[in-house]
Amino acid sequence: FSGAAPPSVPADPGVLTNAPPEAIVAYDAPFYPGERFAFAAGWWSHPAHFSRAILGARGEVQGYGVVCPSEAGWRIGPLFADAPTDAARLLSSLRGAVPPGDQVCIDVPASNPAALAMMEAAGMERVFEVKRMYKGEVPSMPMERIYGLTTMEVG
Repeated sequence: FSGAAPPSVPADPGVLTNAPPEAIVAYDAPFYPGERFAFAAGWWSHPAHFSRAILGARGEVQGYGVVCPSEAGWRIGPLFADAPTDAARLLSSLRGAVPPGDQVCIDVPASNPAALAMMEAAGMERVFEVKRMYKGEVPSMPMERIYGLTTMEVG
């Protein structure tokens, strides 16, 4: 999906720009079939990236997302959330973090209908589709909580 960053996005006080990297890494673990502690911590805290998280009442991560520069503008990934409403809040905040009018892309798994509907509601346009293929057993992942892949290369 792709679309222009909106002219302005109202601040959402529940969407944070800082969260403990170890909490982000722990939340990230179920979304990838292998260990990626260093990758997730570095991706979250990279100085060229805009990172956002939503925390619950006890400080637990309920969703997070990152937008980073790409050759064609900006790319959101990952976008993981426990609830569609949190995913929509994160998407809005991430799109609002980049310069208005810049292109923002996100790779959305077709196996999450709520994610597809959210992109269309946000006015983003489907630009291409890809299929995932696995050799051997398909890893168990919470696809209903994946709204945007980290990258096509690493899931």
